[in-house]
Amino acid sequence: MISWNPGFWLWPVGLLIAVMAGARVSVHRGRLTVRPPLFGVPRVHIPLQRIDKAWAAEVRPLQDLGGWGYRVAKGRRGLALRSGQAVWLELEDGGQFVVAVDDAATAAGLLGDLLAEDARRDR
Repeated sequence: MISWNPGFWLWPVGLLIAVMAGARVSVHRGRLTVRPPLFGVPRVHIPLQRIDKAWAAEVRPLQDLGGWGYRVAKGRRGLALRSGQAVWLELEDGGQFVVAVDDAATAAGLLGDLLAEDARRDR
């Protein structure tokens, strides 16, 4: 007979949270996509044409976005599952999008290169 043991039930919940507590950030087919690693939904898509500028800077989820997770606050949207380096985007509508990633400087540089390439093509 299995008795009620809170510790027994916590490990599957912890495993589920660990699997969902991440994000894959990619640029493909002219858009930036942010999605959870396991199931792939929900997704956030931002077409490169909507991005004016990309840079790397620290994100402080509580101060910058009002908390952790996917947030909408102060003209900003973003996914911040941790504090630290993030890619910040300035969007054509004046809003900002931020996502915490490893090696944010490289990611922002690559996005900047793609934006410059798109601008050259549009001329």
